[in-house]
Amino acid sequence: MNYNQFPPPSINYPTIKNMKNNKNLFIFLFISPFLFSCATQSKPSYGENKTQAPFTKSIENKSDKPNFEAKSERKSLKYEPSKINIESTVNKEENIKHENFPKGFKGDSIVNLIKKAGKIDKQLDDEFTKTSEHEHMFSELNYKNYTFIYNGNRDSADLHFKYKYSADEEIINVEIMARSKYFDYGAYNSISLTNNLNSNQYIGQNGFGAITEVNSHHNKAFGVAFTNVGKVGAMYQEVPLYSLSIPAYTKQAKLLKYDIAVYFTVELEYPVKNRLTLTEYGEVEATIAEPEKWSHTLKCLPVKLKEVGFFKKSTGEVLGRKIF
Repeated sequence: MNYNQFPPPSINYPTIKNMKNNKNLFIFLFISPFLFSCATQSKPSYGENKTQAPFTKSIENKSDKPNFEAKSERKSLKYEPSKINIESTVNKEENIKHENFPKGFKGDSIVNLIKKAGKIDKQLDDEFTKTSEHEHMFSELNYKNYTFIYNGNRDSADLHFKYKYSADEEIINVEIMARSKYFDYGAYNSISLTNNLNSNQYIGQNGFGAITEVNSHHNKAFGVAFTNVGKVGAMYQEVPLYSLSIPAYTKQAKLLKYDIAVYFTVELEYPVKNRLTLTEYGEVEATIAEPEKWSHTLKCLPVKLKEVGFFKKSTGEVLGRKIF
């Protein structure tokens, strides 16, 4: 029976004209609901005629297709030059949604920001500066997040950045850490983001009249002092912030070695009244036996660390991060 035709041709329905009496009408009214129910509820069998099959069948069978995306997650965690499986390299417990930076991202300038803060500090030292004026000047810098970049040193000792590649395990291990420092307005765990070393020579004389040529070196650094990171320990004590392991073949690791950088996203803090910058100074005097004079000045902004992570400078791709 072809149910594509409706109603089915094999059923002859009585009409009012050919009904001879009320008995026929009663029989018609009694059996008609049953006949219509059979015609509408029966499901046709399409057999080999697949062109008449309902469209919804192809949608229901969508799950029968192999899940290539799920299969790709079971691949070996090896670094590809064009892409790193970020989810596999980050700490699963952090449950962080990764966002990448624009290509060539350089972050904010810590030098410019500290210079602006230093000018405000000088104005605040003036006894005629009102509190309202100070709050206004500070608000111009404070109502935003800043992101600073730290490149680190791979070829020699670095106070804050550690890089190590294991050729046997094919793993790059990177770590960023702060150092405990004692500033003019308190002790904080900090990081020097930029360093500028200047050297010169002069003729020096000690208290006994001995004269010698002295090589003088002064390092001027700018950085951030964290108000919410760990406990402050002894001078220059390491305070780990974040570490990451990245799977990479040897050739790929060579490309990544100088491409990985660290970023810090921070918010300005104001822990010291009438002071936006912190200064730490140190000096080693020259002697006749060792005519080398070393001095350094570190200026830092007190900040609240909100996020730290590693990314690729060439593409801006974030490899892993930690939220504070």
